[in-house]
Amino acid sequence: MSEEEELKVRPPEDKDRQRDMHRAEALLNDPLIAGFFTSMEQNLREAWEGTKAAEFEEREQLWLSMKQLKALKQHLNNYVLMGKLFMKREEQNDGLE
Repeated sequence: MSEEEELKVRPPEDKDRQRDMHRAEALLNDPLIAGFFTSMEQNLREAWEGTKAAEFEEREQLWLSMKQLKALKQHLNNYVLMGKLFMKREEQNDGLE
C-alpha cells in the first residue's frame, strides 16, 4: 500500500454510522451503564481527595483514571453527536434532490 493510500481513511458506511450512533446512545441511556459511570466518577474522586499531597503517584494514577473515564464517556457521546449530525445532513441532502 502506498503512503498516499495509507493516509486516506475510508469513512464509515452510512449503516455503520447509524449502527454506532444507536449502540452508543443505548449504552449511555442504559441505567446500569449510567450508574457505573456515576459510581466510578464518585469513587475515583473520593479516593483522589482522600490522598495526601505526598502520595504523588497514587494521586496521579487516580487523576488519570478519572480523565480516562471522562474520555470514554465523551467518546460515546461523540458517536451519538456525529451520527445525529450525519443523519441531519443526509436528510437535508435528500430534501435538495
